[in-house]
Amino acid sequence: MRKFQSFYCLILFLTTLNVSDAQNPKIDSLKNVLSQETYSDKFNLLWGLAYELFDVDNIQAFSYANEAYQHSLIKGDTLGIVMAGRITGQLLRRLSKLDESLRILEYVLPIAKRHGLIKEIKNTLTAIAVVYSLKAEYDKALKYNFECLTIREMEGNKKDISVSLMNIGVIYFKIDNFSLALDYYLRSLNAKHASGDQYDLDRLLIDIGICYIYLNKYDLAHENINRAFELCLPNCRNEIVMEGEHGLGNAFYFQKCYLDARVHFNRALTLSKIEDNQRYQIETLIQLTSIALIQREYMTAKRLLNEIELLPAKHQFTEMMILFYKLNADYYHALGGFKTANFFERKYSQARDEVFDTEMNVNLMRIHTQFLEKENLKQIESQSKILLLQGESIRKQKILNSLVGAFAIMIMGITMLLFKIVKEKQRINEILDLRVKERTKELERNRDDLKHAHDEQELILKKVSSDLTSSLATMKGLSSVATKDLPKEKLVYFTEAEILTERLVGYVKKYL
Repeated sequence: MRKFQSFYCLILFLTTLNVSDAQNPKIDSLKNVLSQETYSDKFNLLWGLAYELFDVDNIQAFSYANEAYQHSLIKGDTLGIVMAGRITGQLLRRLSKLDESLRILEYVLPIAKRHGLIKEIKNTLTAIAVVYSLKAEYDKALKYNFECLTIREMEGNKKDISVSLMNIGVIYFKIDNFSLALDYYLRSLNAKHASGDQYDLDRLLIDIGICYIYLNKYDLAHENINRAFELCLPNCRNEIVMEGEHGLGNAFYFQKCYLDARVHFNRALTLSKIEDNQRYQIETLIQLTSIALIQREYMTAKRLLNEIELLPAKHQFTEMMILFYKLNADYYHALGGFKTANFFERKYSQARDEVFDTEMNVNLMRIHTQFLEKENLKQIESQSKILLLQGESIRKQKILNSLVGAFAIMIMGITMLLFKIVKEKQRINEILDLRVKERTKELERNRDDLKHAHDEQELILKKVSSDLTSSLATMKGLSSVATKDLPKEKLVYFTEAEILTERLVGYVKKYL
């Protein structure tokens, strides 16, 4: 497993060293405009170049950032002073000029606060905290990080919250509270996953891996650091490879696999020199010196200690100077140079007391306690709000229940009323049906009576018609006889009687 990891990291290391350092077309364009001196906004050009060169060429980036800062100071441009001052301070820190970085950052922070420049306030607080962390003034670093976290939690931006949680984890790691450091790192990781943010995820995984080293969970340490390498492939930044190699070196160191540890530390050292990162140079040289002393390679140890001594920025990294004095004391003890060893032991004790003095420990506890109190107050406030909301919800639920009850009663009343109306209608319909039936029967009886009367009248008319028809026949017979026997004067009476009889017969037939 270790051979595979070493081979994997070696390939990654060689790949990283061959990454092209080609210029960004945007940088070329900005430089071209700046060289022609036809620009209308010098600050934006200078700041743009500093931003584009940030962590690409920090020396050039600082040159442009500082010029933009000085230009803003002359013009009295508040926003420009804050923006350029902040990026200048960050670049000074990357160039290992911690005191200069702190001076500028602490100058622009009140300006940003006075004008409510929230974004710059957050970035400047973070930058100051990092510098104090490098200076081993952990109480101040923790204070600024907690202040920044409070602002970011109020905004609710998970991406920004993740950055602050990660920075706080670094502080707790530095004061050897590895469990609490891991807790903040994992909270940062969860915030990154929640926001979908991938930036610096590789660095966070390396930090988590290093935490596991100090908690003696080496499998998890290797797993997280290798995950970081897989995440950044194929274009891993030199600084990420450097930090990852240093982490793997530490893992093998604590497992007492010193040969593997040396391989990884030497890779980290090479990259730290390429990046001109004196902090990592010192840290890696210290680890290599420790291995040399364990293996009694005293000439190698002395060479490495001398290499640290020649680094100009070493005194700015207080914590590492503590380890430097301790290694010198161990070296001279091993060679029998007790006087010199005692000298370095005194410097070691003095430096350690300055860093981890009672006042700092008290401040760290106070700052941590204050933050926890704020967290508790926020939780209490949140719980109070929840209780108020629950009370309001219960009140509304009661009102709703009352309305529902009233509505149910109203529905029941309407239902009963409708039921009564239906019943009444049914009763009325039954009465109406009965009356209709009675009326129908009455009409049927009237109809039958009328029919019977009609039939009787028809029979009478038929009898009358029959009688008239007989009379007519008789009259016709008499008229026929009279025609023969009576004179014409008397015959006319029979004729008129015959006509009258025919008319009567016609009238009767008409109504039959």
